[in-house]
Amino acid sequence: MTGELPPTICDATSLSILDLSNNGLSGALPHCLGNLADKLISINLANNQFRGPIPTNFSKSCRLTYLNIYNNHFKGLVPQSLANCKHLQILDFGKNEIGGTFPSWLFTLGELEVLVLRSNRFFGRITRRGIPRPFPKLRILDLSNNQFTGYLPISYFKNMKPNDNNYDYFNNTNEAYYVYQVSISLNVKGSEHEVTNILHIYTAIDLSCNKFEGKVPNITGELRWLALLN
Repeated sequence: MTGELPPTICDATSLSILDLSNNGLSGALPHCLGNLADKLISINLANNQFRGPIPTNFSKSCRLTYLNIYNNHFKGLVPQSLANCKHLQILDFGKNEIGGTFPSWLFTLGELEVLVLRSNRFFGRITRRGIPRPFPKLRILDLSNNQFTGYLPISYFKNMKPNDNNYDYFNNTNEAYYVYQVSISLNVKGSEHEVTNILHIYTAIDLSCNKFEGKVPNITGELRWLALLN
């Protein structure tokens, strides 16, 4: 499927899952797509040719648990209105042209388990600005291939451990169940792997190809659940 996403997509107010991944779609996203997140629990736009900014109008009624825009040409900043999406569990913004400093408000998303920002244009230090227990449920973090600086922020993620949630989304319509399984792309030993069925057992940190400095923190040895550390 090719072409641009028409604004009429926002008239589909009964949608709970929007998956347009792995097509040839291009152009900017309709601004109204952020409003549609009040109904949607899942948006997957991965592996297209979308460009321009990410919609900035995610409201306090946002229901999203999964947002994947991996491998497009989105530019600009991560919209701070995503802080309203308190149910977010998986956020994959990898392989775009998104910039700015690390969006520290992401630390307030207490349900977030997977955060992928790799291969973008982020820069600067990563600070948590007084948040006592950042990312209490985080298990997968990929910040690789950016321009982050300062000391390695390993201590922010010391509570990482696997989860029993297998990320199957169930939608009961007319007494029939539809199952939708989410996925992300991880870089393991230089090769990309799409992880779906066993996503819930992965624990991984990838901070490679940045400009971090200093020593590897001692707390790294306490991350006993890690399956991948790069």
